Amino acid sequence: MNNKLKTSIKRLSKRFMFLFIIIFVFTSCQTATQRRTEVIHAGLKEAIQLKTECDQNMLNNLNNIKTPAMNSIRTRLVTKGTPTLEQLADKSKLTPKEIEALIIINNEFTRCRKVMIENTSKYVPALIPVIVRFYHNQDLIYADMIQRKITLGEANRKIFTEGEQFEQGIYEVLSNLDKELARSHREEISKRELALQAAQNALLEWGKTQQELVRRQQTINRPVMTNCNRIGNSIYCTTY
Repeated sequence: MNNKLKTSIKRLSKRFMFLFIIIFVFTSCQTATQRRTEVIHAGLKEAIQLKTECDQNMLNNLNNIKTPAMNSIRTRLVTKGTPTLEQLADKSKLTPKEIEALIIINNEFTRCRKVMIENTSKYVPALIPVIVRFYHNQDLIYADMIQRKITLGEANRKIFTEGEQFEQGIYEVLSNLDKELARSHREEISKRELALQAAQNALLEWGKTQQELVRRQQTINRPVMTNCNRIGNSIYCTTY
């Protein structure tokens, strides 16, 4: 086998291995979108866990304050979930002592809000406007209570309504994110399929080229035969 032929076969062999690796990677690895989805899910889980831990510490701190005013606020003001009929019907306003207790509660809330915002922003920034708007509206309700503009019943209705709107806003952002990730994943799969098809076509072309090289090699290595015959004063030879 001559040197040029050897060099050609070596180059084609390397190309074949490269194409094989491409096909293997395309068919066995996650898409970038899948990896991003896993990071987002893990990040949100961590953010929720940190917020839950902060909330629990906050409640422990507040439970250690056993004043009549703090006990009253804990009983009459809804902070999460659905308010009772009694809470919704409460027509009283905060007393000066209850106002002091509410300010303490709000200060504890603020610390946990920061934890939620900082950790959520790392993974789903689109959630931040929804979260900040909810916290802002909650502060406005507390301000109206502190200024004795609204009753506890009115505050409980507003807090509950804001909570529902907050959950709806979170759902819409995550739903849009899920659609975006699904679309991105489909696009990546489509690109992979096109690239994979191109690699497979190149692999088939390599096979044809390899067969041609083998055929040429056989032609080059085939022994040359010459047959000569004398006819009269002339000699005739045939090479094959």
